[in-house]
Amino acid sequence: MESLALAAAIIVLAIIVFGLLSLLTVLRTPTSSAGRVITLIINAMGAVSGGWLALLNIGVGARLIGVAVVAASIVSAIKALRGRAN
Repeated sequence: MESLALAAAIIVLAIIVFGLLSLLTVLRTPTSSAGRVITLIINAMGAVSGGWLALLNIGVGARLIGVAVVAASIVSAIKALRGRAN
């Protein structure tokens, strides 16, 4: 059981890291095309993993984390596609 709890903690940590990376890219939009591609890849992984967490039949707190990761990923992807650097 301890290894199962450790695996779950690692998965949730990875999802939170994707959310933080998406939030970072929302605050600082890349200007180069390579930076935009990397941003879109990170955002795609964040949206998929956050959506997966949000759709699981688990507690409300974990679902809210998933929704927040998806929202940050989508906003960051839209900003990267528009190409506006603030």
